[in-house]
Amino acid sequence: MGKFQRDISYNYSVEIDKPFCKIKMQLMECMVLDHELNAQSRQIALYLFLVHSNHETGVSWPSQETIGRALSLSGSTVKRAIKHPSFAKYVECAPGKNKGNSSRYRPTEYALKVATSNNSKGVRYDPLKENKGGQVWPERGSDVHDKGGHKWPPNREQEHKIKNRVFADANYTDEFSDFFDLYPRPGDKLETFNAYKAALNAGITHSQLIHAVKAYRDHNNNNIKSGSLQYIKYSNLWLKERYYDRYPMPKNSANMELICGVSPATIKGIQEGKVYMCRDVSASKAQELIAAGHVNYEQCRLVGLYV
Repeated sequence: MGKFQRDISYNYSVEIDKPFCKIKMQLMECMVLDHELNAQSRQIALYLFLVHSNHETGVSWPSQETIGRALSLSGSTVKRAIKHPSFAKYVECAPGKNKGNSSRYRPTEYALKVATSNNSKGVRYDPLKENKGGQVWPERGSDVHDKGGHKWPPNREQEHKIKNRVFADANYTDEFSDFFDLYPRPGDKLETFNAYKAALNAGITHSQLIHAVKAYRDHNNNNIKSGSLQYIKYSNLWLKERYYDRYPMPKNSANMELICGVSPATIKGIQEGKVYMCRDVSASKAQELIAAGHVNYEQCRLVGLYV
């Protein structure tokens, strides 16, 4: 193959001034598009050129057993495909002279002419690096920052969100800050602020939200103490899903003072038979609630409080 021909036993009449790796992709394209090429013959030829061919000469010498094992083909199928006339169009086979010597395969002159012709027409393929692998071209690409991440193109949508977030930080009200600091599992602050304003616009007062948050904290007191915050809603979701409706303010809060740490929402839960709200109430607390007249024995029994 011109100056790249290393094996003197193979002399081509066509002059090739490029190593085989420079025209290999063009050759394989011709083989893929050749409808006269037998399916097994094409498979074996592509395997030889892709996996075993010499970088400069294109010569390869795997045994038929190696080819069959790699392609899951039987020995008879490999022999039949190699002897097929369409295979000889692209690959020349020189059988091994002695036992144990594998046959040697090289691209035919026709294959080299076709591949060289396609290469001269400007058909471009991305060559692979010889040492590290991977593509050398195209050179153009994303401008990568030294510390990782892309510089360009800028994300306009993200920049707009950041500007809005900074602007919103400067407009958080004191009442919202009290709510956000009190909530046991703060979520995204901007989303929480928007949900907080939506609740106020819907007619919910700040006092109602603060009461509901305190009741929600009391209800999840054990989870907060143990650090099991995965069972607590994020603040923005808590507002969006209107969890505050589950903890309404009592109509007469003066007569519903806390007894032994039991919240008004929990007392209301006992009255309404909501078992999930009474898990933290002990028998002694239930007795005090009954003595104060907030609940009765039947209500406690229905929620599992036996006194």
